[in-house]
Amino acid sequence: MFGFWTHALAIAPGPPGLYLRRAFYRLTLQNCQIEFSIGFGALFFHRQVVVEEGVYVGPYAVIGCARLRKGCLIGTRANLLSGSGQHEMRDDGGWAAADRSRFVQIEIGEHAWIGEAATVMADVGAGAVVAAGAVVAAAVPAAVVVAGNPARFVRSVTSERTQAPAPSTATPSAPPVRSDYIPFIDWLKCIGMLVIVYGHVAGWAPLATLPPIMSKQFGVAMFMFIIGYSLSRETRSRWRVALNRLFEVYLFGFGLALILSVATYFTIGRLQISNYAPLLGGANVVFNFFPANPTTWYLGTYLHVILLWAIFAHRLRITTMGLLAVLLVEIVVRALLIESAGRFVAYMLLSNWLTPLLFGAWYGQRSGPAGPKRSIGAWPAAIVLVGGLVLWAYVAKHLPFAWEFPFMKLAVGGPLTGSLVVSVLVSALYVSVTWLTFQVVLTLSAPAAVRFVARNTLIIFLAHMPLYYVMEPALTGWIDSRLLRSVLYGIASVVGLGLLSEGLHWLINTRELRDRLLARVWRTESRTA
Repeated sequence: MFGFWTHALAIAPGPPGLYLRRAFYRLTLQNCQIEFSIGFGALFFHRQVVVEEGVYVGPYAVIGCARLRKGCLIGTRANLLSGSGQHEMRDDGGWAAADRSRFVQIEIGEHAWIGEAATVMADVGAGAVVAAGAVVAAAVPAAVVVAGNPARFVRSVTSERTQAPAPSTATPSAPPVRSDYIPFIDWLKCIGMLVIVYGHVAGWAPLATLPPIMSKQFGVAMFMFIIGYSLSRETRSRWRVALNRLFEVYLFGFGLALILSVATYFTIGRLQISNYAPLLGGANVVFNFFPANPTTWYLGTYLHVILLWAIFAHRLRITTMGLLAVLLVEIVVRALLIESAGRFVAYMLLSNWLTPLLFGAWYGQRSGPAGPKRSIGAWPAAIVLVGGLVLWAYVAKHLPFAWEFPFMKLAVGGPLTGSLVVSVLVSALYVSVTWLTFQVVLTLSAPAAVRFVARNTLIIFLAHMPLYYVMEPALTGWIDSRLLRSVLYGIASVVGLGLLSEGLHWLINTRELRDRLLARVWRTESRTA
């Protein structure tokens, strides 16, 4: 029925036809504002379309799965396809018809302009211009003009009217990654961040310690799982992906390190140089201690993950047997590092996190556009998760663990034997808790609060320990209740820093800044080519 009426209303003439098309698409599309214009003969072929206010769609334009941002202009006879990978070759050598499961919702940025008869198969950034007849097979950054087949950079747009950043999938040299929203990623980011904050501000509380580890380490394991999952599904240029992921890490990481250096220099006479080590090639991982801002150790490991993926692992296919082999290597290497290089090195090196990382990649390589479909069910997974944690906490109390950080000691046999047993338990806890949490949230939609925490995890992660150090002396003097202090720390860390992050991203449009820098690089390369 949708196809019948979209064709029938497309040929309704004059203002009545425009009003009828508006009303029909307002009722039938995924999301459609009433204040937009759609010309005679123009068609939306799928309901998976978002139309924002002020959009203009010219006569005879054809729109597939797309997100049309505020004020964008779609020229006469333009074609917006549902990505560039709709067809695949059959075993007999012929091409299969369009496969809806391969459709991608492309995005046309705010105030972008798609010229007459242009064909677009990828995201177009805010304020960009696609010349008439151009064929866009790779995403276009914000505020540039592209033309030709395939579309290439012509010049930058100097207009100050560009108002919005390019989509995060923008890249001048490769097809886009799927833009389908997968809620479980936001759930795992949110839960992982809350677990980390809980472990830091309420280390005395139940399950904050789960021998032989601290439970906050589960948060890192969840982040590693997400990274592996998302990287395994990337189709863009691997170096553009690396730049996208590391840009904000370095921008805010160096910014916070500088702020802390100034603050600590004038208060305690120290520059806290160790905070820069994670950003200098991840040098911190070879030292058997954390930086002064302890959570920033993760930045060095994250840098190694991204670079190793871009250089070596971007085409790696994860098999079940390969994953089991990695698990075995992880256990042995961790135990050897504990005995030789020290517990902090064994913890921070990527070898400590290989199984959660590659487990996520294993799932990503076997998932459809909307994410994994198989689940044991949220309630069964939640019951096993909570029951397993409580049971292990009870059992661990009766085992000969001795406190060490970040991995405890276990008095079993010789030192290496104890470290091997500890390493087995660490991997078992990382994998089981991460997988069960993943199963709990796999089929859940993500409410606004979850999305809020998920999109602000970087600032919360970087700044919550410095904030804790500032608040701790004052709150300890004013409030006797350890529980109340922990609650206030948690609110300040998650809500306060989350709001600060929102404000920073409003003041510093990091995506636009990044894409403008890339556009300049692209322009320079085009001139020298």
